Amino acid sequence: MLRRINIYLITVLLLTGFIFLLYGCKTKGESKKARLNFIFYGGTDELPDFQKVVKLFEEKNSDIKVKIIHVPDNRACHQKAQTMIAGGTSPDVMLVDDEPFVGMADKGIFLDLGEFINRNKYNLDDFYPKQIKQFTYKEKLYGLPKGGGCYVYLYNKDIFDKYNMPYPEDNWTWQEFLETAKKLTIDINNDGRIDTFGCYGGDIYPWIWGAGGDLINEEMTECIITSPEAIRGIQFYIDLSNKYHAAPHYGEESGEDLVLTGKISLVPIAPFVMPYLRILKYRWGLVLNPTGPAGKFSRYTGDCWCISRYTKHPEEAWEFVKFLASPEGEKVFAKSGRAIPARKSIAQSNLYVRSDIEKKFIEAIEYSRLERIPVIHAQMEDIRGGNLELVHVGKITVKEACERIKREVDVLLKENGR
Repeated sequence: MLRRINIYLITVLLLTGFIFLLYGCKTKGESKKARLNFIFYGGTDELPDFQKVVKLFEEKNSDIKVKIIHVPDNRACHQKAQTMIAGGTSPDVMLVDDEPFVGMADKGIFLDLGEFINRNKYNLDDFYPKQIKQFTYKEKLYGLPKGGGCYVYLYNKDIFDKYNMPYPEDNWTWQEFLETAKKLTIDINNDGRIDTFGCYGGDIYPWIWGAGGDLINEEMTECIITSPEAIRGIQFYIDLSNKYHAAPHYGEESGEDLVLTGKISLVPIAPFVMPYLRILKYRWGLVLNPTGPAGKFSRYTGDCWCISRYTKHPEEAWEFVKFLASPEGEKVFAKSGRAIPARKSIAQSNLYVRSDIEKKFIEAIEYSRLERIPVIHAQMEDIRGGNLELVHVGKITVKEACERIKREVDVLLKENGR
């Protein structure tokens, strides 16, 4: 009996030791994997693309595990990333858009990619130059571009046909834009309420640039919005609603609702909304922005892949960022059509270009400009937006608003530098 018990105990101990050995070996093997925290933003419908690209990377890099941290809203995502850093749990890789990029770079949040690029002889020639410039701060590249886009005008073919109006052409002018918008602003039953608006002003920068002005100077040391050119551009933009009522008054109608219901003739759009445009119930086309006194302009915006300066795995993080920005990585995101791929080879291929719509967005890159984004960009936009809101509701003039914006922004620029 005792012998049988001893044999049983020995067997149990041997089995336990074998299981422990197996488990211990597995744990030791897994512990060698670098674990990267990857934070990004985007709608829930975009999540499968991120999951797919992570899976592809892990299949090629069995020694690296990537943990996904998805925050749908971009502003909330940037804030969460900075909160994680402050709490000592920094993400390793993050998706960052152009507006907060400069401020975050100035705080020292990102790792300079120059060393990796030089050591690997990493070729940047396939990227659109605007995107490389966009994510370079103080002559250091802190992000590899993901993709981006610029604004063009959507026109509602059904409305144009109904009122026997010719479709707009790419060489149209501000005056032609205005006349078209006025003619297509319709009060069907004469009840004093606009049933179909002619246009939506949208992004103010192309109007300022198109008149020859800008918000701040090239050195980003002074606000120059009080120049005659800047005031002229803003006045044209404001007059679309306040003077002609060809565009909705402030707070009257949202551009999104008007597009979805087909109650607007001309509205600026970017590639980011393409999935929603494909479900519209009316016929539509795209045309380049109208040409102003100083030329034709569109604002280019984009996103990039950055590595945190606080990562414990810089080499592995670089491998992941390199893959995200690779042709293989870009192919995953190109299919959605939400952005013009950062690589020209992908952007100009049938992976992205499936119709004249995508061709029009690519064509617009030639006329696009980067916004000058100083460290105080968020505060500057609040000041600009708040004062122009007062113009929209008739409390101050465009000239008065520009003078107020200049005073307040100049103070911030002086206090904070770039």
